[in-house]
Amino acid sequence: MLGCPLWASARPIIYLAFGDSITLGKSTHDEESKGGYPGRLENNSNLLNCTSTTCDVVNKGKGGEETPRGVTRIDNVLAADSFDIMLLMEGTNDIFADSPISNNSIVFNLGVMADKAAAQGIETAHASIIWFHPDAEWGTSRDDRVAGLATKIKDLTVAKQRSWVNAWNLLCPPGNDIHGHNHAACFGSHYTDRVYLPEDPDPVGHPNSSGFEMLAKKFYDVITAVPPPGVPSPTAPKGKVSPGVTQIKWARESPVRATWYHLVVRRDTTPILNTWLPATWVCGSSNCTFNLAVALAPGDYNWQVQGRNPAGLGGWSGNANTTVMLFNDGFESGNTSAWDRGL
Repeated sequence: MLGCPLWASARPIIYLAFGDSITLGKSTHDEESKGGYPGRLENNSNLLNCTSTTCDVVNKGKGGEETPRGVTRIDNVLAADSFDIMLLMEGTNDIFADSPISNNSIVFNLGVMADKAAAQGIETAHASIIWFHPDAEWGTSRDDRVAGLATKIKDLTVAKQRSWVNAWNLLCPPGNDIHGHNHAACFGSHYTDRVYLPEDPDPVGHPNSSGFEMLAKKFYDVITAVPPPGVPSPTAPKGKVSPGVTQIKWARESPVRATWYHLVVRRDTTPILNTWLPATWVCGSSNCTFNLAVALAPGDYNWQVQGRNPAGLGGWSGNANTTVMLFNDGFESGNTSAWDRGL
């Protein structure tokens, strides 16, 4: 029997924070050096508090970026590292541009970015953009756009079964202020002071240190709403099996379910399959089935599966050791003593 493969050991979960300057952390103060909300999410002892063995939050925000540029830029970002979860927050510059991009186009572009990540086994937590309206200069039209965009992003997450980070009314919500102060005080507390500088105004509204802390906490609450999944249980194939095996099956973990599965199949010591699978593709309520492109050839195999959700990686299952046999006689009678491995 083969021992556990190298990838069965624990490894840190890697979060990709992708977006514009609000992700990057750009402001007139020290927010950029602290990494905006991603840096706080990673390093705050009350949040993820990542170590080299637990997690890493990679900040790939880019100032001034609109979602069409993000669709293009994300290819190189995804190719540069192996990520597990993408925290996606973009669209502010689309709305505040001289020629605004429609909400439908923004959501379409966000969906393309998330689909590109999904093609590489990366799941996405979508965030709405934050509300920005410190005065009546723009009337209510942009308020409506930002609120409407939040609703459309939420609808996208429901359709795709992804996580949603509701940030649009987090810092300074319109209407009654949940923070207990008027809007002028709210923007003074949670946004960079350029909001009110007539000679050099902030055109989109960047958070200050307090605002970034609030964003980091919101992302943290969403991605840790449930703990990482438990350990799945391989069910088939296991032990000696007849030729023609075309399916890999496992029982889902309990009580917390994975949203993605990492499936690895080896023949002897050689990996023949190493892939991430969305649970929605392969699982029912209790069990998962992956259909192989071709039947397993006679020989010795071992396979493992590991779950993941936005909170992190679950444990690897034990090895399911399997021998696909060739039979010479006795098959019809049920006597398998004469089976030959045919190696």
